[in-house]
Amino acid sequence: MIMRYVVVPIDDVRGLFTADELEHARKDNAGTRMIVHEGTLLSKRERLGLTTLPMDAATGLTEWTYPVYEHGSAELDALLQSDEWASMEERM
Repeated sequence: MIMRYVVVPIDDVRGLFTADELEHARKDNAGTRMIVHEGTLLSKRERLGLTTLPMDAATGLTEWTYPVYEHGSAELDALLQSDEWASMEERM
C-alpha cells in the first residue's frame, strides 16, 4: 500500500481536527497549510459523514483537490526542504 500525504489549507480542515491536533501538525512556515497522512484525513472525513471522494479507476487511489505526495518521494522531500516548509535549522 502506498503511503500518501495531502497538503491542505488549514482553514479547509479546521472543523476536522482539534485545536491540539492543529497545533502539533506539520505546517508550512506561513502557518496556512498542513501536511496530513491520507488515511488520517479520510478517517476524519468519514467520522463526520462527509461525502465520499472519487477514486481513480486505474489506480484505486482517492482523487484529492489538494496536492498529494507519496512517502519517500523526491517531490515530498523537495517540498519539506523548501523555503516554504523547512525551518532554518532543517535547511542547514
